[in-house]
Amino acid sequence: MRLASFNASFRARPYVSRVKYVVAGNCSLTLLLCCNMLGDFETPVVIGKAEKPRCFKNIDVRKLSVSWKSNKKAWMTTEIMSDWLVELDNKIKKQKRKIILFMDNATSHPEYLKLKNINLVFLPPNTTSKLQPLDQRIIRSFKVGYRELLLRHVLSQISSCKSSQELAKSVSGLDATSWTTSALKKVEPGCVLKCFKKAGFFSTSEVVIGSTTEGNENELADLVANLDSNFSVEEYVNIDDDLSIEEENLPVSNFINRDTTEALDPF
Repeated sequence: MRLASFNASFRARPYVSRVKYVVAGNCSLTLLLCCNMLGDFETPVVIGKAEKPRCFKNIDVRKLSVSWKSNKKAWMTTEIMSDWLVELDNKIKKQKRKIILFMDNATSHPEYLKLKNINLVFLPPNTTSKLQPLDQRIIRSFKVGYRELLLRHVLSQISSCKSSQELAKSVSGLDATSWTTSALKKVEPGCVLKCFKKAGFFSTSEVVIGSTTEGNENELADLVANLDSNFSVEEYVNIDDDLSIEEENLPVSNFINRDTTEALDPF
């Protein structure tokens, strides 16, 4: 998933001028998410093209609400994934725990990395869509929240922007990190638990299952209704699904098993 990728053609009522906005390339970011069955998320990893973008001026990157990484294409790489796994392994070690991490065979996934407290287990080919909890509706729930925040920003800026380029510049990587954190908070534990159960994971304790993304989707639908476009809510949520996130454009989808069960997915 490319968080800052925005591909839309719309007119915000009651404005007359039509704004066509197609952004990719420099505005693309890649995100890695990790959560357990109870809906607790690890600090998200956001991958951009610059080590310290201009929007991070006078900001200590280490104090961001996300872990910021970078490379020329803003893609997930074996190096970034390996570093993340080592950091997670050290964290788990300090907590005196051991976990199993289920991963697919995406090119960025290191096969021979030696970890002390994480046991890497690779999933069979072509099973991600069935066995990955995040692919059930967790990612979608996150996207709904993120898209809503992005669209609210765009609608608030559209009347003061004279061109699509100016509108594009109003969205920064710093905005993306903030919206990422806020959108994750909107992913309800009940939604996460349902997705784990759908993927075949079962909890040994009773957990109350709440609502999923219906409320957030209604809010997003109201915002989309203010646009003069051919996009449906579904199309808008999934607008960046085909963007590349690593060298061979393979799906990056992993699981992580915490004390309950955790899932990992960079996209």
